[in-house]
Amino acid sequence: MVRPVIRFPGVVNTMRNRFRSFGRSTPPLKRRRLVPNVGALKPVAKRSDKNQRRERWPKDLAVEKEVIEPAEVRENPEAFRCIGEEVTEMLDYQPAKFFRRQIIRRKFVRRGQNDLAPVIAPLPESLQQRCIAAPGLLAQVIVSKYCDHLPLFRQEQIYWDRHQVWLPRQSMARWIQLASEWLKPIYRQIKDQMMRGSYLQVDETPIRYLDPGNGKTGLGYLWVAHRPGEDVLFEWYTTREAKCLDKLIPLDFSGTIQCDVSVRATHLAGGPCF
Repeated sequence: MVRPVIRFPGVVNTMRNRFRSFGRSTPPLKRRRLVPNVGALKPVAKRSDKNQRRERWPKDLAVEKEVIEPAEVRENPEAFRCIGEEVTEMLDYQPAKFFRRQIIRRKFVRRGQNDLAPVIAPLPESLQQRCIAAPGLLAQVIVSKYCDHLPLFRQEQIYWDRHQVWLPRQSMARWIQLASEWLKPIYRQIKDQMMRGSYLQVDETPIRYLDPGNGKTGLGYLWVAHRPGEDVLFEWYTTREAKCLDKLIPLDFSGTIQCDVSVRATHLAGGPCF
């Protein structure tokens, strides 16, 4: 099986030299006089962004008009004639709101054929039977958690304090798990497209997570694969063994992978190099 090659500019030779010199006496390092780079300290002229001014709001932003008439005009409109108007524009915000969505499916029977079964439209697809979460609510919970960094327990408090709607975080956690199954085809499509490229950046970040039953937090790792200017992949593992990297990067990947020494050492510890 042909396996892809990882190139680490300057890292592989450094590691080889360290392994060769292991156990030998290390000669004292010579002191070098550091000369400041004067050119790097010179102030750099800021690029003028007058021609790249950002608009305050999109041109197609919805407009709600409020017309205010003078009191004397409201009392006797026939005595006045409008000769113009003054428009004052402000930016407003309408807080999010909950509402109950009722799906009504009417039953029908054919005229003169009462012995046949009634006809009724099927229910739209949902994450789970009798699940009360509509697609809009699921999108709100997922975006708030993963894009706005709002944990589920904070969302639970916000929905209750501001809207008097009780959504236990256990229920929201189940909804997110079900939604992840529905989103897997999109994830696989993104991953296949990334792995067909010739260059990837890979890294792993240690993150503490709750480990119920043990009375303490566990140490997990969020493995990330990124191609500049395109999509980013995140995969969660409770270890940093080489098998995690093998699951993230397929064996038939034939491009170049850029990573730090820790990722390189992780793979070397678990088997042959890519």
